[in-house]
Amino acid sequence: MHEEFEDCVNLECDFSDPQYQWVLDDFRSDTGLKMAEMALAIDVDWKPCPPEIVDEEGKTRLNPDAWYIGKIDFTCINGTHAKVRDLKTGKRKFKDPDDSTRWLIHRHRTGMATAPQMQANARQANDYALLTFLHFPSIMTMDFSFVWSDVEGVKEDVFEFDRERDYSTMVDTMRAIPLRIKEAEDQDNWEYNPSGLCFEYCPVISCPYYGRRYSQIKKMLAKKEGK
Repeated sequence: MHEEFEDCVNLECDFSDPQYQWVLDDFRSDTGLKMAEMALAIDVDWKPCPPEIVDEEGKTRLNPDAWYIGKIDFTCINGTHAKVRDLKTGKRKFKDPDDSTRWLIHRHRTGMATAPQMQANARQANDYALLTFLHFPSIMTMDFSFVWSDVEGVKEDVFEFDRERDYSTMVDTMRAIPLRIKEAEDQDNWEYNPSGLCFEYCPVISCPYYGRRYSQIKKMLAKKEGK
């Protein structure tokens, strides 16, 4: 789906499935410089760098100097303002924010009507918005929205960022997970992180959630919390 949307933007053609044409039409209605599936990367010093390089054998591979890479589905730049959108094909999910993402509730356009829960992908909104600020110094304000392909017209998942006001907090938020990983590595103390990946993808057989479907995990967690 993402590849076809990219082709539709670049070739100015319509999407093959009319059910999802509204996503393309909505993006095209914006005014400004439009880009689709833009890969952005930064190095450990927070400087923009190529996400990929060509090695001595002529093969394209990931840039080893890239500390963070993100592919942004839709970007539209109009002067000092940008609209950035991330296309989602699954169900909308919500979760309790952690200490590093709680501030994002106040950057949500509606103040997160679902608070104290918030959009489960809010951290991605922060990280991709920060990547955009780092690559485009002229952008001062930004709307970052999640577009749910199967829920036409959903306008709730919009975060508003201001470079001057939010930059340092955005950096701290992006750094939170790597710092947690570094601390766990230094202390060799790894917390369980149950998710939908446990069933097929996680190799940690010592974890109590290993090989379990997420429906089973939710029951285990509920029982643990006495619900």
